[in-house]
Order: sequence, then C-alpha cells, then structure tokens
Amino acid sequence: MANKKSTKKYIRLCGASNPWQANAQITSYHRGNKFQIKSALINERWTLIPEGYRKAANILVAHVVKTRANIDFLVFPIIFLCRQHLELRMKEIIVNGGKLLRINDLIDHKKSINIPEVPANHDLEKVWEVCNKILERIFEYNESVPKCLKTIDICISDFNKIDPSSMAFRYPSDKKNIEPFAKNVTHINIYKILDKIKETADLLDGASTGIDHFLTEQSEYLADHGCL
Repeated sequence: MANKKSTKKYIRLCGASNPWQANAQITSYHRGNKFQIKSALINERWTLIPEGYRKAANILVAHVVKTRANIDFLVFPIIFLCRQHLELRMKEIIVNGGKLLRINDLIDHKKSINIPEVPANHDLEKVWEVCNKILERIFEYNESVPKCLKTIDICISDFNKIDPSSMAFRYPSDKKNIEPFAKNVTHINIYKILDKIKETADLLDGASTGIDHFLTEQSEYLADHGCL
C-alpha cells in the first residue's frame, strides 16, 4: 500500500502539464543503433545536469548585474551552483574518461589496470585528484595540458579552502551545529570569484567535450566492427 501511495505522489509531482512551455524533457527519445550504443557509453544526464547548474548560476548573475539587487541573498545559490557544476563536471570526466580508457585498452587488446572510480564524497580536492589522473592519461600527448591542469589545480585548492564539503553555501550550520563557512570571510566579490571559476569551468568543459568526442568515435568503431 505504501508503494502505491508513493507512486501516486510521484505521478502528481511529475509529468507533462499546462502551460506546455513549462514542460522540461529529462530523458531522450532518440533511436538508432549507433545512438543506442553511444548512449550505453555516455549517460547524457552527466552532461545535462552539470551544464544546468552552470546555466542557472549565469542567469542569477545576470539578474544581479541588471538589477543590482538581492546580491546578499543570491550569493549563496550562485556560488553553490558554480561549485556543484565543477564537482559534477569532474565526476563526469572520471566516469566517461574511465570508460574511454577501458575501450582504448579493449581496442588495443590490453588489460585495463588502475582506472580510478568516482570518489563517494564532495571534497573537491579528492575529486580533482582522481580527475587529474584521468586527464593526464587521456591527453598525455597534448603539450598544453600540464599548464591547464595547473590552472585547475590552483582554483580547486582555493575553492576547497572556503567550502571543502559542499556545506558552506547550502546550510547555515553543519550536523554538529557549527557554521561551515570560514569565520574570517565577511565579503565575497562575485565577479572576482566567478572570473576565476569560469576559467576552470571552461577548461573542464573543454576536456569533457573532447572525451565525449573520443567516446563517440570509439562507439562507432565498436559498432562497425561488431564489438558491442
């Protein structure tokens, strides 16, 4: 009985309704053999959800710039949305990058070894440590990569100092009733912090796009050779 009630509540909250302009499509309806194989390799929600957080942050920033109002309220969701974007983008790179490394080893008839898994926490530095290893292996022949990785490393380290556990911009206090934000921080200039985050977000998005491109190529190769 509880399950039926739960299902009814789910149905009441979700589903298309009026006005139609407010209906968001959260699953794909594309069909086709190669697309299905690619979908098995690339979970599109790993693309949609991180990008959604970034777009939401940009919309809020545009509102603050235009109205010059509510910044003391909106700074919290703005910074959280940016942080969430970075965390999910790095985790997406770990997921899809790991798949790419395994596929490359399969094509090259090698045994996949030491391919890290996604950390089950919100610590940006720990997530970045794994993501960094993935990127170093995938883009090992790109001479510009070390400089890009260093830029990301500095941003992640700085961000982690003010919000190591994804609590500072979500909750007034943690489970021990301790304020999660650094006590010596009284002001945040959103332009300054967003400019720094944007550079890192752009680099991570570019890496994600590159991995997606490589996965698409490899999925087509596997489909053409009957490997999937």
